[in-house]
Amino acid sequence: MSTARRRPRFKRVPICNFHLTYRDLQIIEHVERHRLLNSEQIVALLGEGSPQHVRRRLQLLFHNRYLDRPAVQIADFYRTPGTLPMVYGLGNKGADALADHLGRPRSTGDWASKNRSIRSTFFHHTLMVSSIMVAFEFSCRKHSNVRLIPWEEILETTCPEQTRRKKHPLTWQVRVPEVGSLGVTPDRVFGLQFSDRPSDRNCSYFFLEADRASMPIIRKDLRSTSIFRKLLAYQATATQKLHSELFGINNFRVLTVTRSPKQERVESMVEAAQKLSGPQGVFLFADDESVRTRDVLDLTWKNGRGEFVSLLD
Repeated sequence: MSTARRRPRFKRVPICNFHLTYRDLQIIEHVERHRLLNSEQIVALLGEGSPQHVRRRLQLLFHNRYLDRPAVQIADFYRTPGTLPMVYGLGNKGADALADHLGRPRSTGDWASKNRSIRSTFFHHTLMVSSIMVAFEFSCRKHSNVRLIPWEEILETTCPEQTRRKKHPLTWQVRVPEVGSLGVTPDRVFGLQFSDRPSDRNCSYFFLEADRASMPIIRKDLRSTSIFRKLLAYQATATQKLHSELFGINNFRVLTVTRSPKQERVESMVEAAQKLSGPQGVFLFADDESVRTRDVLDLTWKNGRGEFVSLLD
């Protein structure tokens, strides 16, 4: 029987003779880009190598402070022992390592403090967004003619300087008739580039909304948050061509992925979109389980007109 002691899960034990590898830097970079990732998502993103080896490297990266294990997950972790993968956030040494080895500006802020301040709602919502984006990255690897365009690339290559200078470039204000000014902040912005299409029509762009089924779909008072108010704001964004002005892109669709397993919520969102007077086809809806368990690029989404469409159409 082995006498080796298991290292504590949420308390660091410094490990001597640890050497950072290129593979480690890839892991840290994935975590930085997604904000939070669990071990299964990291294994999927790396694509090669033994899952057991990846988990060992994650353990070493945590104990040597390159990655963090946000304490907010402790309650969930011990409530269902042995069934939940460990969740990782960026550590301060990880941010330093990416800046040193990749020659780019360091991610700002004290990441240890940021991770300590994470609350349950943000934690679970961010993981949902990560799972959706991992599904897209994984699917693009299966489709040789499709490349995922990450937000960072859009910001650097298509956005005008005024957007790049903003403290929060993913947030904007739009005026909605009879409502006033509304703020819009997508959960993620990304694109798909198709190598088999003409250069002037080979990119599609998306604003992602991850719905954890906690927000009402329609309220009588449009001053209160609702799914319908979000749709109004995106419709006004399209009508006023703010996507071109702010991001330098000539098209967009809004992907709303709901955590609710009941198809009724998707149907209710479609009905809400049909109340809009403007374009309804830009709104696409699907449930989280389908996105996570199927090839997301082959998945049929329901648009605001009630039609089933594919992102490859």
